[in-house]
Amino acid sequence: MAYDAVLVFTFDDEAALEAYKVNPEHVKISTYCKKIRESRVVVDYLI
Repeated sequence: MAYDAVLVFTFDDEAALEAYKVNPEHVKISTYCKKIRESRVVVDYLI
């Protein structure tokens, strides 16, 4: 399976991730992506 878009982020800690999740700009693009995507894959890993 091929994907047209990839989002890669590194957060310093869980608090930074939680702040990102509720950021108005993130919420806006996330809402849009949910409307147009056909599928989604999530990968979480620690560095």
